[in-house]
Amino acid sequence: MVFFEFAAKLVCKESKQGKIKLMADSKHIILVGAGPGGLCAGMLLSQRGFKVSICDKNQEVGGRNRAIRLSGFAFDAGPTFLLMKGVLDEMFELCGRRSDDYLNFVELNPMYQLVYDDQKLDVYSQPERMCAELDRVFTEGSAAYGRFITNERDRFNRLYPCITRDYSSLTAFLSLDLLKALPWLAFPKSVFINLGQYFNQEKMRLAFSFQSKYLGMSPWECPALFTMLPYLEHDYGIYHVKGGLNRIAAAMAKVINECGGEIHTHTPVQSLIINNQQVKGIRLADGEEIYADEVIIPARHYFSRKLKWGPIRFQQRKMTWRVCLRRPAFVPLQPKTQNIGFRLASYFDLARMT
Repeated sequence: MVFFEFAAKLVCKESKQGKIKLMADSKHIILVGAGPGGLCAGMLLSQRGFKVSICDKNQEVGGRNRAIRLSGFAFDAGPTFLLMKGVLDEMFELCGRRSDDYLNFVELNPMYQLVYDDQKLDVYSQPERMCAELDRVFTEGSAAYGRFITNERDRFNRLYPCITRDYSSLTAFLSLDLLKALPWLAFPKSVFINLGQYFNQEKMRLAFSFQSKYLGMSPWECPALFTMLPYLEHDYGIYHVKGGLNRIAAAMAKVINECGGEIHTHTPVQSLIINNQQVKGIRLADGEEIYADEVIIPARHYFSRKLKWGPIRFQQRKMTWRVCLRRPAFVPLQPKTQNIGFRLASYFDLARMT
């Protein structure tokens, strides 16, 4: 979700008078991929007068967040719950719309249930109920819960502006806000060690640290700054979207169409069209060539390198990105959590996420 805020800052740069400059309708921008990043950028760009074309190889939009449909059932291929709903709301507001008009949100309380070998813990985003649950399950109780929320809220408020900043220039790394935020990184502590200042029992720390798996890391290795993840759950809450989180992608696609943008599914992109060290357009798998003023590839580096780039790589020079000779280097994938859906013949009385 951080990408939404980052994309907003890049696309919606205000003039000195505080007004967003609308671009000419004639400027054509192609986005490769209709995942969350491509759809968010497509919403913002089409709303501001650009001619937007999005090409995606799959049958429907969403990328890794699309739906898997089988025997009349729909399963989310990616995330199954929504954190930091306010950022998504802001993206719709930037397009003159309300997310609640497109999606049906349900706040989860309890957010999920944690099952240990000898006990269960219901986790709430409501402080009173969460404290009562901690007092019920753990001997040390909820004495430090308020301090955890207060301290980690301060950490988040210090670090979040730095996370969403545009770092395409070296001067961005020298900003005063970033330098002031360095102590809040708590380096070299891990999430598990950092939680030790609040909670003593191992199982209690695990209740506030398993979120590290979202990053493909263990709590004993994940940097302490990511203690903000459990904080965000407890202070901002977790939401479900009726129909699955794949409905968010469908809602974004609807906004793009309403703004005059075009989305072409089942349209795989084979390579980029490069002329005089500049990207001029894209070449589809069927050989068709489409030219544009700008081409944006919002996918991760690993996936974008699957395109047939030819002998090129990206290199920063004079604070701008240009195309140079050589293929991009390979970046290994981090292990991630895999969600598996089952169709069960019997009913089990469990919390939504257990």
